[in-house]
Amino acid sequence: MTGLQPVVSLRADPYGQGYGVIMRAEPSVTFDHGIFVAQRHGGVSRYFVELARHLGRSGVAVAVDSPIYVTDGLRSLVDDGVVVRGRHVPVFPGVTRLGETLAGFPRRLRSDVLHETWYGKSPTRRKQGLLAVTLHDMISELFPESVKGAEFQSQRKREAVARADVIFCVSETTRRDAMGLLGLPGERLVVTPLASSLPVLPRAETGKPFILYVGKRGGYKNFPLLLEAFSVDPTLRGALTIVCFGGGAFSEDERRLISQAGEVIHVDGDDLALARWYAGARAFVSTSRYEGFGIPLVEAMSAGCPVIAVGGGSVPEVGGDAIVSIGDSPDELAAHLRRLFDDEWRTVVAEAGRVRSRRYSWQRTAALTLDAYRESRIS
Repeated sequence: MTGLQPVVSLRADPYGQGYGVIMRAEPSVTFDHGIFVAQRHGGVSRYFVELARHLGRSGVAVAVDSPIYVTDGLRSLVDDGVVVRGRHVPVFPGVTRLGETLAGFPRRLRSDVLHETWYGKSPTRRKQGLLAVTLHDMISELFPESVKGAEFQSQRKREAVARADVIFCVSETTRRDAMGLLGLPGERLVVTPLASSLPVLPRAETGKPFILYVGKRGGYKNFPLLLEAFSVDPTLRGALTIVCFGGGAFSEDERRLISQAGEVIHVDGDDLALARWYAGARAFVSTSRYEGFGIPLVEAMSAGCPVIAVGGGSVPEVGGDAIVSIGDSPDELAAHLRRLFDDEWRTVVAEAGRVRSRRYSWQRTAALTLDAYRESRIS
């Protein structure tokens, strides 16, 4: 479907100071293959799945064009009016390269907006319309030693923003860093904060108390800091378990550190399983030195799970005073972990997080994105 679709839509500011109902003719939108041939599940693919879903629910004509894809979440979009052109395949060696090759065959997409989902070599051929791209973080520029192929990714990123008509950033932090590191003018960058997709379950702490760590652990994610905090305080080792959700199996180096940190377990699962872990955790701990946004912060706050986080990147922006922000010190982290046995303190932090989490929703993300599509077409 092409052309403009007249629907009632919502206009919102980035952090929810109100909505206004307006009648506009909506642009049709196509999302390309980029992240969908590279990521089965993760923050970037979740963002684009939820953006497509909520644009579709608002009446916008939305399509995903990816000859093959590995992202599980795409299969659910048909119920929200999104057209998914392509075939779901399991992850296998070389799947990303194959997906990029297939997407490179000549074809023309007829839509008002083509939104690239990653920093590709060149945009899919299009007959007309805007080209959009989203900047998620500046990690490959700030922590190149932690990103495989950092220089290549940075080059692709510069090429993507150079050809884009509209550039989105997932936080004010990413916007500021993009201005400084890529030399982009601030007026070209539109901030669209992210949100949580998880169900909120009743709090249910049972058995030995545990703290929750979510996602990847290497490089700038700084996971050894959490293990070191347990190593410097023997009382923590007997009182708390560390549960690591996702991020792959422990490496040999991690296992050596774990041997000095007490009980540390690794689990996996779907969104419902993760929601249950948040509901039962004494706290969620993020040790990352930098985040472009940090969806797990919002997931934890929404779940009423107290958050203790190293205050790097967008963490202060997203969490504000509702989280416990710490420096990169195992002693400081250990001190705050000991406070988790103060019921009154935990209740105060948890309630502040619940309130803060209401600032973020995928509906707002979609509304802000749609506003930018419209305004860029007019300009």
